[in-house]
Amino acid sequence: MASTTDPGSSSGVSPILSLPHELLFEIVSDVDDTGDLRSLALTCKNLKSHVIPEHIEYRVLNVRAFHPVVFAHLARRTDLAQNIREVHISEKHNYTRGDRMPQRLVDMALDGNAKLNGSADERVKVINVCKALRSMSRLRSFTWEWNGCVYKDATGQRREIKPTGETRFEDAILAEVCRKSTLEHFGLNGPFGGHVDGPSFDNKYEYPVWHLSNLTSLELFNHTWLKPANVLPLCIMLSRCPELECITIPLEFKHLSVVRFPKLKRAKLELVSGATSSVDPAAVAFIENHPGLEELSWFPLSNPRFRKGTLPNLKRLRSNGGVLTALLEADARVEEGSQALVGQLVSVAVVPPLTAPAPATSLTVGASKRSKKRLTMIQEADAEEDGSGGRGEDSDEGGATPGPSARFELISEDHETVPGSSSSTASEEASAQYVTVPAITVSAPPTTPTSLATNQEGLRPFESLDVISLTASTLLSFAPSGMDRNALQHLSLDMFGDIQEMYDLADMFPNIRWLNLPPRYYPPLPREPVKLTIDDILAIVPRFTHLEILKGCALWSAVGDDTEEGKQRVHDAIGSLVQLCPKLREVSHNEWYDKRKGFMRVVVERRFVKVPRGTTTFDGSAEEGQEMEEIEVASYGIKKPFFK
Repeated sequence: MASTTDPGSSSGVSPILSLPHELLFEIVSDVDDTGDLRSLALTCKNLKSHVIPEHIEYRVLNVRAFHPVVFAHLARRTDLAQNIREVHISEKHNYTRGDRMPQRLVDMALDGNAKLNGSADERVKVINVCKALRSMSRLRSFTWEWNGCVYKDATGQRREIKPTGETRFEDAILAEVCRKSTLEHFGLNGPFGGHVDGPSFDNKYEYPVWHLSNLTSLELFNHTWLKPANVLPLCIMLSRCPELECITIPLEFKHLSVVRFPKLKRAKLELVSGATSSVDPAAVAFIENHPGLEELSWFPLSNPRFRKGTLPNLKRLRSNGGVLTALLEADARVEEGSQALVGQLVSVAVVPPLTAPAPATSLTVGASKRSKKRLTMIQEADAEEDGSGGRGEDSDEGGATPGPSARFELISEDHETVPGSSSSTASEEASAQYVTVPAITVSAPPTTPTSLATNQEGLRPFESLDVISLTASTLLSFAPSGMDRNALQHLSLDMFGDIQEMYDLADMFPNIRWLNLPPRYYPPLPREPVKLTIDDILAIVPRFTHLEILKGCALWSAVGDDTEEGKQRVHDAIGSLVQLCPKLREVSHNEWYDKRKGFMRVVVERRFVKVPRGTTTFDGSAEEGQEMEEIEVASYGIKKPFFK
């Protein structure tokens, strides 16, 4: 029998453990993910002593406000701060993210000194923050959000609390971040850049944000980016990020129609202030210019209209019913447009071939050619408290680069000619001459134009639909010809007509795993809302055979009260759902948890145990030689909402 040897023992030392501590520290520093660090620490005790806590606590930094002790520690221990990959800073009362900060190596005798950590002097605190950020040579993601911070002064008036006491402090912090060549994600959400107003106060465009480049993810949400004087430097900065894959930008940004990001996959267009439907055309143009989008969050102010085949790869949509309907209706026009194109080509093909004219030059402003260039679910214990596990959730707060010289060009929008006009006729003749082929018979149409391009099967691969006013009838009417029915997994439903519609929905989309069930349905006649009963829910939900998460207040609305009798009915209903839905693992609770801005969760836990065959009760002991069988035991507990 082969003997097993502990890789950390002296008789079988792994080669990596024989390396000097400094070299081993640098090797482990190249491991980015904390999950990989945990796996590495579990291999042997010696590696565990290297990984914990010198690395496991120095990858992600989530703090509420600038915690003076933490940043004093990071400013002092630059050897540890250099391994931080992600920094997220939010306002003090924001509990939607769990605090993640170093704790074990913090020396309170030094870092807790109020004179050294800046508890009493903001200037000292900002110096520590800048020094810590400067040492983060592997920083990849930086997000600074600051929303809803107000207080009442002595006169009773509400005043907004700024992220920093002086604008020069904000500029100094952002300057340290924006000069990082490793930075991939940058986000500002809140009252930042209020002192910046274009050339009038910033003649050299010295605001650090203007100097960002080579990002793959960008989040900007504030009135600052809407000022007319800031449009030019913002557009220059965007032009230096051609590899963007994710963007969050105000819906009111007027130049949405002219920006191009060839690799963009996720877009979030949010309304910052009041606006009219006049902002929608620019958003529609932006969407049509990025056919590679896979995730879109956009709530238009009017009913949009799209070209045929817009967003063929869209998988996740968060919007209103008008956007979904417009996309599906546009797809229904694709076949008609293709047939019309084929008919035109057939009629042109019988004409003798003519010499093709030179292609017309596209209209541009600047006359230059455009160059090409995890959702993590954190499991929580039943007795979890805010700030436990090293998060400290309730803890208290504790030179600009040269201006860009890049050229800036705006590609004009496509200009459509009016049918029947002389220019339209000339264009059609030129187009006919250009596409004419010498063959007399056309057996197949040419390559589908970009405006008509769809996915290979011609069905939309929606995986997630979080759509306001989405009805079951809308999905049932468009799904057979417009949607990949096996792709949909996440569905937030707003309304349905009767129980049979839910049965049909479950049959049409068999792979739904996340469902938001409304508490009422609206039958055709009379058009009055009918509340779902417990029996209705027990009849509908098991139809979704792959369901894992049930959201909404339908179950609690069906009970109608919080009495002991009502709670017992909910308990019995959840027990029935657990038995009828073998994959169910979470149901929404009706209690709102304000700190994390979400409803509590009823979490189902399943495990398999062995019991004597044929027994109905089991006390944990079995007779010797008794035949055993494996059964599933399910239980549930109430837990807090997930962190973001």
